[in-house]
Amino acid sequence: MESNVKVIGVDPAPGKGSTVFDGKTFHDNLNPDKLIGFINELESDTNNHILICWDAPLTGPGDLKDGRFTIRPIEKFLKIKLGMNNKKKEDKISGLSIQGYSSCPHWTISRYVFGMPRFGNNNFNRVTECPEDKLPFQMATESTLKGNSIIEVHPALAMYLWLGELKKYKGREPIESAKDLWDELLRLRIPEACKIGDIDKEKLNDDRLDSAVAYMLGKVWTTSKDVELIGDKINGQILVPLNKQEINQVSFDSYIEQMKKSKGLLK
Repeated sequence: MESNVKVIGVDPAPGKGSTVFDGKTFHDNLNPDKLIGFINELESDTNNHILICWDAPLTGPGDLKDGRFTIRPIEKFLKIKLGMNNKKKEDKISGLSIQGYSSCPHWTISRYVFGMPRFGNNNFNRVTECPEDKLPFQMATESTLKGNSIIEVHPALAMYLWLGELKKYKGREPIESAKDLWDELLRLRIPEACKIGDIDKEKLNDDRLDSAVAYMLGKVWTTSKDVELIGDKINGQILVPLNKQEINQVSFDSYIEQMKKSKGLLK
């Protein structure tokens, strides 16, 4: 990875405002226009490439013939690997939700700020998207972070994979479980958590925790091999920590191949 990468963790919220963490400071309650203004200021720094780690779906249905308007293959894969594929109460994991991307209201702000998720289908000569290379940020890949890049993250999933369990921590006000989770991440000696371990835990809430973990994922990905980008632009992709649940690129590729052979699931 390139060394001159400035990582930004974002917990987007179209209603109450987004939270940004830049490695030192939290920026709270940014409405979509203020968020764009914040990003524009980042872009004025020509000494660094920007990597935005975005806690919301960034890819759309891909090939529309596959019926992916509600849930992407990456989300189906994650639910299977986590044992959350059924609706039984015992299949749920405390503090963690894996939803189809169309169930996430974040897509509205993602579209407004970045033009993602994209719907790249030009059937009937109906062109509704600008060329991908004209978007302000490009999807990051394993091989390059040239220019301004963005990547999808899921902080709650990452914390679960790092810690092996996850307390419920969602809530607008600072809550003890968010502080406890941060302490547990510090105890794991994750390098990027240790570097920013002096954040004000008394003001830590779920939005700040998510944006800090989003930042950590990007920093670890750009500095070591302890975080992997799995999936692809067609089926969905996301940064995940190395883990024992076989949530990795090899396992995902195998899942896609199985789905291609299964009638009615993935044509």
